[in-house]
Amino acid sequence: MTTQRRAITIQFDAQRSAANPDMCTMNDSPPPTKPVARRWLVQAVALLLCLLVFALYTMPEFMLLLAGQVWACF
Repeated sequence: MTTQRRAITIQFDAQRSAANPDMCTMNDSPPPTKPVARRWLVQAVALLLCLLVFALYTMPEFMLLLAGQVWACF
């Protein structure tokens, strides 16, 4: 593409964006789209996993079992 043609294209895109700021041009990257429900689901699963791990650490028998398994590795 020649320099003059590129300048005309950039100028046209700028005019189009100024006329309608909500419109995406070819030079703009689209906004990230992630479904809200999926994001909430992923966050809920992560929170549940964190709570389950915390619950395991509150059990003394589990801590002894884990310590024994780690010690057996050495």
